[in-house]
Amino acid sequence: MDLNLDKEKEIPPDQSQYKLVYRKVKNFSRNHKLLDVGAANCILKSVLPGNIKYYSLDIEGNVDYHCNLDKEKIPLPDASFDIVVCLETLEHLMFPSKVLEEIKRVGKKNGIFLLSMPNDYNFLLRLYYLFGKKTKMHEPFMTVSKHLHIHNPRVKDIISIFSKHFEIKKVEYLWESRMSYKSGFARFLDKLINSLAQICPTLFTRVVFVYAKNKN
Repeated sequence: MDLNLDKEKEIPPDQSQYKLVYRKVKNFSRNHKLLDVGAANCILKSVLPGNIKYYSLDIEGNVDYHCNLDKEKIPLPDASFDIVVCLETLEHLMFPSKVLEEIKRVGKKNGIFLLSMPNDYNFLLRLYYLFGKKTKMHEPFMTVSKHLHIHNPRVKDIISIFSKHFEIKKVEYLWESRMSYKSGFARFLDKLINSLAQICPTLFTRVVFVYAKNKN
């Protein structure tokens, strides 16, 4: 039995960025400390291998560290973590560049940074805008109070902000819908769109995932 595949099956649909984190760390041989910034419901905790010590940070919920990243610095010493993860979080924050500096600060000099943000200019969202349809992350007049998407970046904006703070080693473009686990046709469609994302990420990417290290 492929235990790695079983671990991946525990990750919810439309959360491919978590699968990529798992794939990056599953074969690490020595012990590592990992900080999950914007951990929400701590999806990663249950799927990480035993040699990865998991710590979570968010504004609320059952996490190891509570922190309002719009107002506070991360309450941890410099160079504390071998791996820092920040997935689908920065677009909710008022000052993402300041948060990235904090993420850089708490990561070790030779640390690994696994980061992602949504591309709000993919073809589906462009159709939404064209027909005046709002997503649940774009509720009128409730953006700040409900911690919705304050920023609506393009693919090149995402790569640009990450590259200002880190040395990008790899960029991956992802598309996966919630229906892909329920329908064979949806899986086929997702596979097709994912292949198009590698050719034209601006239109066919839902999430931009970056593997990065500190700049020398």
